Parts: sequence; C-alpha cells; structure tokens
Amino acid sequence: MAVHPLNSYLGTEVREDTQGVEPNADTTPLVSTRLYKRRWVILLLFTSYSMCNAFQWLQYGIINDIFMNFYNVDSFAVDWLSMVYMLTYIPVIFPTVWLLDKSGLRVIAIVASAMNCVGAWVKVCSAGPHLFWVTVLGQVCAALAQVFILGMPSRLASLWFGSTEVSAASSIGVAGNLDWLEGNSQAIEEVCGPMRRERGGQVGRYHQLSLEEDDDGDDEDGLSIEPSAMNGGPLFPLMETKLYKRRWVMLLLFAAFSMSNAFMWLQYGIISNIFTRFYAVDAIAVDWLSMIYFLTYVPLILPVTWFLDSRGLRDVVVAGSAFNCIGAWIKTGTAHPDMFAVTFLGQFVCSVATVHLLGIPSRLASLWFGQQEVSTACSIGVLGNQVGIALGFLLPPVLVPNVDDIDELAYHIKNMFYITAGFSTVIFVLVVIVFQDKPELPPSQAEAQARSLSPDQYSYMASIKRLVCNKSFMLLVVTYGLNVGSFYSVSTMLNRMITEQYPGEEVNAGRIGLTIVITGMVGSLICGLWLDKTKTYKETTFAVYLLTFIGMLVYSFTLNVGHLWVVFVTAGVLGIFMTGYLPLGFEFAVELTYPESEGTSSGLLNCSAQVFGIIFTICQGKIMDKWGALAANIFLCIFLLIGTILTGRVHITTTGCCPTCL
Repeated sequence: MAVHPLNSYLGTEVREDTQGVEPNADTTPLVSTRLYKRRWVILLLFTSYSMCNAFQWLQYGIINDIFMNFYNVDSFAVDWLSMVYMLTYIPVIFPTVWLLDKSGLRVIAIVASAMNCVGAWVKVCSAGPHLFWVTVLGQVCAALAQVFILGMPSRLASLWFGSTEVSAASSIGVAGNLDWLEGNSQAIEEVCGPMRRERGGQVGRYHQLSLEEDDDGDDEDGLSIEPSAMNGGPLFPLMETKLYKRRWVMLLLFAAFSMSNAFMWLQYGIISNIFTRFYAVDAIAVDWLSMIYFLTYVPLILPVTWFLDSRGLRDVVVAGSAFNCIGAWIKTGTAHPDMFAVTFLGQFVCSVATVHLLGIPSRLASLWFGQQEVSTACSIGVLGNQVGIALGFLLPPVLVPNVDDIDELAYHIKNMFYITAGFSTVIFVLVVIVFQDKPELPPSQAEAQARSLSPDQYSYMASIKRLVCNKSFMLLVVTYGLNVGSFYSVSTMLNRMITEQYPGEEVNAGRIGLTIVITGMVGSLICGLWLDKTKTYKETTFAVYLLTFIGMLVYSFTLNVGHLWVVFVTAGVLGIFMTGYLPLGFEFAVELTYPESEGTSSGLLNCSAQVFGIIFTICQGKIMDKWGALAANIFLCIFLLIGTILTGRVHITTTGCCPTCL
C-alpha cells in the first residue's frame, strides 16, 4: 500500500492497487485513478527540451576565448551570455509560476519550447563578427525559456505519475519546486489556522486573541493584563505582562550603535573622488569600501541569526558594537596614501558589525514593546541607521575638503577617523554597561506565549525551512531586495552621479544624500504610526513601493536639468518612499511569518538586499561608464517596476507552507 505524503500528514490514507483504483480507507468516496503509458513519452519530451536549453546555456562559456576573438569583445561580455540565464530568472520566475498555475502544463511547455526554438534560430543569424548584439538577443530568448523549465519537473511528475513514481519522475526531469500542494490549500489552512495572528482584522499576534495594552501599561509599577476578545474563551491562557520605561533606553542605545555603523558605511563613497586620489586607486576600489558591507552580510547572516536565537539580544548587540569599535580604531592608522589595504581591513571589520544589527529592530520591538507600539519602535530602530546614513552624506564632505596638498588631506582624514572611533567607543561602553537582553515580564501576550515555548520546541533549521517554503514570504524577500538594493546602489553611486552632472559639487552631493535620508526618516515614522493604527500591511507596502518607482522615474529624468534645486526636490520625494520602505518590509515579514523568529525573517530580507545591492551597484557603475547616469537610473527603475508588480502578488496567508515544513 502506498500512502501519499499529504494524506498521511492530514490523517487519511489513499491506497493504490495494481488496477489503478485508489479507494480511501476511511469514509471518503472512491476516486477512480489510472496510470497511462504515454506518461513516459511526456517525460522524455520534457527532458529533451531541458537538455537542449541547458546546452545553449554553456555553448559560449566553454569556449569563451574563441567567441572573444570572433566578436572582438572582452571576456566579461562573453560571461554575460551565460549569466543572462541567471539574471533573467529573477524577474520572470514569479510571472511564470503564476502562468503555470493559471494556464496549465501544456501551455507553459509550448511557450517555453517556442522561446527556446526562437532563440536558437536567432543565433543562427549571428554568425558575423559585428552581430554580437544579435547573439545576445538569441541568448535572452533561450534564457526566458529556461525560466519555464525549472518549475516543471515536479508539476509534471505529480500530474502524470503514481505516488510511488513521483520522486523518480521528478528526478528524471531534474527536480524543481514542489507544486503538489496547490490543490490542498484548504486542508493545510485548517492545520495552519490556529497559528495565524490577528491584529485589528489583519493577521496578527494570535488568531483568537485581541491584544490590547492596558491604558496604564506604561506605569513602571503596574501590570497590564491583555484580555481576550473572544466570548468563547481565549485560545491561550492569559499571562502577566508589563511595559518598562527603560525600553526606550534600549531602543535609543541600539539606534545610536546603528547610526555609528551606518556613518562608516558611507564615509568613503560620498567623497569617492577624494579617496581615489588620496590612495591612488580606481573608482571601483573605493566603491568596494561600501560594497564590502553587502558582501560580508551574505555568508554571515545565518550564523549570526543562529547566535541571536541561541544567546539572545544582548550578546549580539555587544558583539556587534565591539566589531564596530575595533574597525573604527583600525581606520585611525590608515590616513596615509599607502595604507589602502589597512583601511579596507578596518571597513571589513565594521561590515561584520552590520550583520549583527540589521535584523535587530523587529526583535527588539517584539521583546520590549507592547502591541500598539511594535511598528513605531521598529521604525525608530531603523531610523537610527538612516540618521547614520544622513550623517554619512553630510559630514565627510565637510570634514574632508577637497584640497590639493596630500599632507593636509591626510590630516583631515585622520580627524574624521578619530571622531568616528571615539563615538564608537562611547557606544560600546554604554552597550556593555546598560543594554539588557529582555525585560523580566513580557510586554504583550504574544511575547508571553513565545517565552512559554521550551527550547526543545524550536529548531533553527526547521524555522529556515518553513520560511523558505512560505511562498508569500519568499516573494517579499525578492521585492524587498529589489527596493533596498536600489537604495544601496543609489547611495553608493550618488557622488559619481552628481559630480558627473555638476562638477565640483561634492558637498552638494552629500547634501542631496542627506535630503534623501531625512525625508526618508519622516516617511519611516509616518509609515510606522500608520501601521500601528490601521494594520494595513499589504496595502501600505504596495502603495509605498509604487510611489518609490514613480519617485525614481522623476529623479532619473530631472538629474540633468542643470538646476541643483530641482535635484534636491526630486531626491527628497524619492527618499520619502524609498527609505520609508525599510521598516515596512520588516513588519510585513513578521506578519507573513509568525510565529517564526523576527531575527530570522529580517535576516533573510537583508541578505536579499545585500545581494541585489552588490549586483545593482556593479551594474549601475558599468552602465554609467558606458551610457551615462540616465541609463543607469533607468536600469533601477525597471527592477523597481518589477518589484511593484510582485508586491501586489504577496498575500497574508499561511497556506504557502508545505506540510513537511510545519
């Protein structure tokens, strides 16, 4: 007897006999099933199509030196003929999955094989040294076909093969994403339902609890008990809760640490022309002093998130502020033209500190603040980072003027490094002395229930697996990465863009960056207050994303009008929404993933942002070098439009998790 995994999970069995009839062992009506021999023909056709497409992926890269000579291009251009497969996948995969669900397997297979065929024939016409752009076009068509392939094997296997053949068939077709859950979302909702949160009508703390803070909850000596709104009794027993006044000290101390680290991120990039001349390196080397923050984050975020879950908030913040302080002091000894390697080391140490802080705001808010304050507290935590970015835009052009004398320039650079080192030291000492892990009593019923879970009931790797299986959350991971990655790229490239259009305006470049961040602070606080009041997470996130795209368009087309005041205005409008989106993503992720750890979900969001930040920064720099600032900004606009569309597809639901992840 073969048992389908979903039915086994839901407590029912489906038996399969040799005649192809699968009666239910319980009271479910009999369902007639049949295995067709032609299923192997279907699988063989798909495998052949997949093989053909994979061949086209590698046909350039394996002999790239030959194609370099033939088309008279550099190796990077030939590499992109392979990498376009990866680049195309990111924006197209979700529309493709939607089309697969709506139109079925046959339509997807026909469209994909058509694109594969068209791409191959386009490349037939590109066998001329001056036709490199034609071969790129053909490879893009083939890359689009590849997007349709990767999600098909499991769907094909589930539609055509029996329960004892599914895994083998999927393996033959090259295993992709599991889609057999689609038809069983209602049953899974019944399993997942008790774990859903409810905040004012949206998914919130608990499905059957209305968590309202006591009016006197801010009294240091008073206790606030949060009653259930359900007449039939609460889902969980009520627990004692309390709000401590010192929660604001924890929040402000963390914000100061975040501000210090963010300042050091931008202290090179906003005056990149000065550091390029001082260290006698090219622009990309100075850009890497900013991008190292993104690169370090990707491999370290999962260990740091595990550390946060295992050791608690205090240990992570202490370790992060220690790295921040050490990195700042290393840089004090690098104010000399031949010390670029050492300043890079100091910046690397500071970047390790960033990994310890970016996931903290949502965790700190849930540990210390009541239900009606969580979004606002998270916004203030993110605000500290934005203040540091603002100071990073404003102060370096003032502290390090663009003077010709190298000795005088070294003096100004050293002063800036000593100021940041001194401030970082003060923050580190205060964190060690003052910062606490969590209050004695929880601030809300949700946190009280979270504390009641024993460590044995929580598995970090299982939590990661559940998050990856949550379709809506993974969609948010991509859209968050696109938006925040764009912000990182704009911030890193701002000096180059402004000085290209307005030579000698390094100081105003910093002021424009300051404008972006200050208006973003206002946007962040407004969004946080709005979420606390309305709980309209999806609607607010979508609206802000759309306005970010519009703001980026306006900024792009007004950058070269010749009037700096126009750039200040358009950059400020862009900042309201682009920077204001940062805390929205954190809070929306918490809504989508509860009861998973806030540190884990925000860590994955930030990991996506770092990846896209690196990609966008490199690509923007290359595009700007070849086609100018307008083309580089339009590049970001395209991805922001894609992110806006995908944000509309995010749904607050728990049915995205597969049973094996629950």
